[in-house]
Amino acid sequence: IAVTSLTHSVILLQVQKAMFIQRLVLLAFVLTISSAVIQKKANLRLLRYLLLLRLTSEKRLIVLPVFLPIPEKLARSYINKKTSFFRRLFAP
Repeated sequence: IAVTSLTHSVILLQVQKAMFIQRLVLLAFVLTISSAVIQKKANLRLLRYLLLLRLTSEKRLIVLPVFLPIPEKLARSYINKKTSFFRRLFAP
């Protein structure tokens, strides 16, 4: 009888240990998902902020090419404006 109760207690201990490990893995999974969601929201906020910073004086949105493609004509005119502005600044 003592051997049987000892075996039962060992099995019970192993089951409890397995359940504890399973809960830890589940907690780690939930934390990973929630931190990914938080990171995605932070990235979206940063992207919106960067896009708003790129508003020109004509109220046209200039988007960084890293994030979204912009029309070639608009990009060329924007680059030409900036280039001519810097040429005027540094021209002798």
